[in-house]
Amino acid sequence: MKEKNKSLSDNAYLSSVVKRPTRDKSLEANIKLVLNNARLAAEVAREM
Repeated sequence: MKEKNKSLSDNAYLSSVVKRPTRDKSLEANIKLVLNNARLAAEVAREM
């Protein structure tokens, strides 16, 4: 198992470590963060 985790990117590995004890709430929060960042980037691009 440890060897498999070494092959994952740092972010993916950290997400998997944090995800279990938070019962997927961290995954939900990260998805919301990505969507919010995309929305903000679109707003900024429209203003340029």
